[in-house]
Amino acid sequence: MPTFSSFNQSTQQAILHGPALQPPPGYVSNFDNPPNGEAGAHAVILLSITLSTAALLIRLYCRWILARQRLIADYFFIIGWALFLADVVLAYNPTTVPVWFVHLWNIRLEDYITYLHNVFITSELYLFSVAFLKVGILLDWIHIFAPSGTRNFIFWAASITIFVNAGFYIGIIVANQVACTPYEYSWNKLLDGNCNRAKTPLATSIAGAFNIASDIVIFLIPQGVIWNLNMPRSRKIGMSVIFTLGLLAIGTAILRFISSLRHAASPDFTYFFTELTLCADAELTFGPVVRQGPNKLVFTSLAALRDIYKSDNTTKPNEYIALGPRLTIPTVFIAQDRQLHRVRRQLIGQAVSERSMRIFEPKMLEQVDIFLRRVLKSTQTKGAIPSKINMTESARLLGFDLAALLAFGYNLSPDKARQQFPFLTVFRRLRSQYLSLVQNIITSRIKEDKDAHHDLYSIVADHLDQSKPGGIRQSELWAEATSFLPAAGDTTKTALASIFFYLSQNPQCYNKLANEVRAKFMSGRDIRGSTLTDCHYLRACIDEALRMSPPVPGILWREGYADRQPFMVDGHIIPPGVVVGVNIHSVHYNEEYFPEPFAFRPERWLDDSKTMGDAFMPFSTGPRGCAGKAMAYLELSLVVAKTLWYFDFESAPHGPGQTQSDERVKTQVFKLLDNFTASHDGPYLVFKQRENLCKDLDDVHGGL
Repeated sequence: MPTFSSFNQSTQQAILHGPALQPPPGYVSNFDNPPNGEAGAHAVILLSITLSTAALLIRLYCRWILARQRLIADYFFIIGWALFLADVVLAYNPTTVPVWFVHLWNIRLEDYITYLHNVFITSELYLFSVAFLKVGILLDWIHIFAPSGTRNFIFWAASITIFVNAGFYIGIIVANQVACTPYEYSWNKLLDGNCNRAKTPLATSIAGAFNIASDIVIFLIPQGVIWNLNMPRSRKIGMSVIFTLGLLAIGTAILRFISSLRHAASPDFTYFFTELTLCADAELTFGPVVRQGPNKLVFTSLAALRDIYKSDNTTKPNEYIALGPRLTIPTVFIAQDRQLHRVRRQLIGQAVSERSMRIFEPKMLEQVDIFLRRVLKSTQTKGAIPSKINMTESARLLGFDLAALLAFGYNLSPDKARQQFPFLTVFRRLRSQYLSLVQNIITSRIKEDKDAHHDLYSIVADHLDQSKPGGIRQSELWAEATSFLPAAGDTTKTALASIFFYLSQNPQCYNKLANEVRAKFMSGRDIRGSTLTDCHYLRACIDEALRMSPPVPGILWREGYADRQPFMVDGHIIPPGVVVGVNIHSVHYNEEYFPEPFAFRPERWLDDSKTMGDAFMPFSTGPRGCAGKAMAYLELSLVVAKTLWYFDFESAPHGPGQTQSDERVKTQVFKLLDNFTASHDGPYLVFKQRENLCKDLDDVHGGL
């Protein structure tokens, strides 16, 4: 049989300008404007580029910008996407004439050779692209389900699948490159040459079947973990589908496999190869779309609350370092290492334990009496109308007075407190002034004997030696102080301001609590922490105020320890680098846990409701919950009980707006702003002495 090179030039030109395949009987070749599906094919390709690009950009934004984490899988996806883009761009316009869904007899042979050259290149690009994308997905499975050092089923299954896929695709690519001699014979059969490459339906079937099988394996690898989660079957099905769009990749791979069989059995290459190309583009589009999300996830369920806060599997993320000065030194507030946190909590927690509060109570009572004398002074104005008191400001001063005394035995006069402690509420902006104040407090205490006061310093002084077990450096003491002072002084002000607000707005609750306190005691001097334990309605009012106005109303972020993976929250697997939390305000106002959540109903706490108790977290909960809970309850109980013993109070007329109306309910709620701790103003109250009961508060020296 004569070869193409044996023909003269005119014959060669006639062959090149003729049809690539003889038309069937009754058909005439149409080279200039053949029937085609260009518009539809181009639309599919454009959609594929758009979806795959969007998926990649979302992934990189979530990983690199939000989570600030770069994984090796990301680079595999980037390379795979770049190869895919090159593939579709070359396939988009391989020649100057239409080829999409064009029968081969409507294409000139010379154009067909150019087309085959593009097909050869794009086929290799496809193999490279699908290999990189599948390896990227499998690396993601290992990262999520088998973190560093773990050798579980998913690690081995994904690793083996990576090597099998890599070997298969590299083998095909190498075989294609060396199959024909000369190299150009791979796409131009008019040359003198030969090929050893198998071009049979069986070879095509094997390649297509492997592609489908690998897609199925990739989809199935994480399913075992998903179906072992503690959740309803319907949620498992939903999570299984949402977790990966691999099913779409499998579907497009099957369509591509069917199309490849049709292509292999037909001489009309261009028409059926269009189906094959579009299916391959769709398969690559869905391949890299894996479960991704922002690096902060918020939950509202009790199950999530338990998994996040009551578990020893979580720690505080790095974001806490940005809250204030000296927080770069690990403290009980921001320590991420569980052992360091445990040691520091045991040490610092001694200052705010129930035992410590029994010792500290006399000093607390002194400060509460100073608070009451300030209230008394407001009732002794010369005019007919008593002065109004901003309870936020008064509660703040009391809180910081107690914090300074408990931390370093430092006694603040009212004027000094007004001048210096406003810095604490804005210490992130007034760093130097705040640190100067802390330095003055600590320096003054160090000059005194260790046991001069019952305070935090007397407890940690014996541990100011890092060579001892649990010992700390003096710089670490300073760091603890910068956290302890606002933590002990700033948080109780919200609860105090809130309970006075809601009592002033709810006369029935006010009268019931006043009657409980006034019926129990013969004198205000009899009110002590131990004597208030039977005042159940008092505790109920305090808890209701804490529910409606938690000191930290937002989200206390946590992240899973790297050595406790996979980290699961309410049945959801949380990837490393993602921080999670429960919004305290949202949980406290959830009708499922607290019926009529916008109503101040202390009676709800008189029932023994486990669900309410589980959802109540004004001091956080678990191993990293607030250690000062005992101090807060003692302070709140003493202040509210003694105030109601000595005074009556009501809202000041025309006070500044400290409330906000909620259109969903016909009530007023205490207005809070979430600045990590709550900020607020008011309530503004007017106090009135009860008969002659305030005579034992008349000694105002040093308190006014």
